[in-house]
Amino acid sequence: MLTTTVRLVPPRGAPGLSPAEVVDLLWLHAAPPDGVEHIHARAGPAGIDVVVFTVASGQDIADVIVAAVCGRAIRSAPVLSGWTAFIP
Repeated sequence: MLTTTVRLVPPRGAPGLSPAEVVDLLWLHAAPPDGVEHIHARAGPAGIDVVVFTVASGQDIADVIVAAVCGRAIRSAPVLSGWTAFIP
């Protein structure tokens, strides 16, 4: 199992979301083939810091999977409109 850390940053003036709400939205947009096993989030000073545990054959692939899940959530969930995902 591999971990990927991602920071989700809301646009200025966006309504606040709790870490639990962000986790729920990410789970809604993760598909079984993504291999996501666990998602943990906490509020940070610049957004929501998320750690995603995936079953993947390498770290690069895990990072691509997490970026895809975040992208699907941002594009599909109106409450995430304008948010940005950063994988350091």
